[in-house]
Amino acid sequence: MGSFRKLSKLNHALIAAGAICTGGAHAQSSVTLYGVADINVEFANHVGAVPTAANKFNAGPSNHVYRMDSGGLSGSRWGLRGVEDLGNGVKSVFVLESGFNLDTGTSQQGGRLFGRQAYVGIQSTQFGQVTFGRQYTSMFESIANFVPAAFATQYEPIVMLTGANFREDNTIKYTGRFGSVSALAHWSFGTGLALPTTVANGPLLGGNGEVPGQFRRDTAYGAGLTYISGPVGVALAYDQFNPTISNPLTAVALGSGSFKKATVAASYAFGAAKIMGGYRWGQNKDQNGSLIERDDFYWI
Repeated sequence: MGSFRKLSKLNHALIAAGAICTGGAHAQSSVTLYGVADINVEFANHVGAVPTAANKFNAGPSNHVYRMDSGGLSGSRWGLRGVEDLGNGVKSVFVLESGFNLDTGTSQQGGRLFGRQAYVGIQSTQFGQVTFGRQYTSMFESIANFVPAAFATQYEPIVMLTGANFREDNTIKYTGRFGSVSALAHWSFGTGLALPTTVANGPLLGGNGEVPGQFRRDTAYGAGLTYISGPVGVALAYDQFNPTISNPLTAVALGSGSFKKATVAASYAFGAAKIMGGYRWGQNKDQNGSLIERDDFYWI
């Protein structure tokens, strides 16, 4: 009986000690639930159908439309962001972020549960952050402070500026902040554009990458540098996506193309006002190296 009492006291002591340790660990950790709900009613005077194989990639004549739409300034979303302090200036981090259409209640990003962002990583106060998962490209983040409405969903040409691959799957990303300079670099083992793989929808680009024997297919990489000090800001960025090029009528993969973009941007603040502008060079080639498109994009 005496042994049982001693063992019971020992167990209670261990449980109490465990509770103290656990409480200390929880004090160093946090999980934040966040979100944005954005909806608008608009009138547009030149709207055509979405070009697909079903309409032979002909949008037809444009017309005016009155409509309710989700996401004007910001895409509607909800997410979880977590941080755990591992000691010595090192933290583990994660983000799970889901986009949705507030007007219909449906999911965005091709129906993905966490289509906006889904990553986990390690953060160091001295060396920066390394993350793994579905993330924004280095170019997207580098120039976000140099476009007037920070990539407003409906009112800025995000895809034209950064490419449709501004979010990428299977990505390793480095982010470092050194005083006034931020450095980013990423590599994707394979990313798609969340396009349907049916012949009727004509997947010109897509695939998920990571195909055995096809290391280059759907890979992507890029880097960016941003300098912000006082009223002055400057950014440089490069992005390359090597998408699977498919036959629009049969959906048969033909090979990997190369879609390249390079951007320079600058800004200057006058009190509460700011002037900004930039230039983006672009070059898209097919699986044979033939030029698909060569374009320049300016904004101010």
